[in-house]
Amino acid sequence: VRLLTGDVGGTNARLELFEAEGDGFDSASFALVYSKVYASSAFESLPALVLQFARDASLSTDKPVDACCLAMCGPVKDEQFMCGPVLPEQPPTTWKAHVKDLLQGDLKGIVKQAVMVNDFVAVGLGLTAIDRSTQLHTLHDAPREKEGVMACIGAGTGLGEAFLVWQQQQQQFMVYPSEGGMTELHAHSEQEWRLRNFVTKLNGYATVEGVVSGPGLANTYRFVCEEKGVKPQEAEKDLQKYVTEQALQRQDPVCLEALDLVLQAYAAECRALALRYLPSGGVYICGNLAQILLPRLHTVLTQAYTHGDPVMGELLRTFPLYVVTHAELGLLGAKVRAHRLWRCSASE
Repeated sequence: VRLLTGDVGGTNARLELFEAEGDGFDSASFALVYSKVYASSAFESLPALVLQFARDASLSTDKPVDACCLAMCGPVKDEQFMCGPVLPEQPPTTWKAHVKDLLQGDLKGIVKQAVMVNDFVAVGLGLTAIDRSTQLHTLHDAPREKEGVMACIGAGTGLGEAFLVWQQQQQQFMVYPSEGGMTELHAHSEQEWRLRNFVTKLNGYATVEGVVSGPGLANTYRFVCEEKGVKPQEAEKDLQKYVTEQALQRQDPVCLEALDLVLQAYAAECRALALRYLPSGGVYICGNLAQILLPRLHTVLTQAYTHGDPVMGELLRTFPLYVVTHAELGLLGAKVRAHRLWRCSASE
């Protein structure tokens, strides 16, 4: 049994091939046999990307893929096609990708069945397969319901959000997507109101991810520099990395203030997420950025999450808050969905 999984982002696309001996019903029996990272911009369509991987992995009609799941950087409708806006900086959003195109043409007979999911839905699916004893870091401890609703959030290039609900009949969690990161940014102080106005002038609007993201950190740094009359350091390649490093090493008070402003906004969105979904199964902060910022999450975000709401704080403190330390959560989730897809067809 073979599974093809992938995480297709705006910059890179990482694809993996798994094989299992025996009947394959146990997901743990699948072993990684091949993986490769491609530049997304090198391809004009999703089939072209998958076909290149099939050739590199020596797949053929005699050695086909039994199930495929690809996590895509954008909204996906019915696990079949991408339906979001075209973003020039993210090439896959221009592909108008559709699952049917993976099952015909040069890929006919090589890929037996396939689905696509939003990349943060894949992150949510990955949550169901992590090793909780080694791949979770607790920021706020509280009793957790094993089958309770879970909410996940992750800042990177943008801000992803999703929630998981236990399905008793299927005995598994289902993941539901959200575009919560694109909701309007709310201010909780005079300084945050000025930051909101700064981001509005910069982008024409102020969303949560306009502050709570890598680019949002750069926006916030420029705002703090303007407030203090300081000329911003424009790092040649990665301003976000520069601000993060300077803040965590306490080398630059402007960088530290900018980072803490972002973490205050991050905590506010975690609170909003918790109040929307009442996640008795926990709130999970995902993504590499959270792992990098872990020391500061403890001192700033956790305090703001547990004590930042004077009205609903008591309720919020009943929901545990975690940081997920698994490095490739989206790829893990794509594997979970591909295995479910194969298992369902094999059971028919």
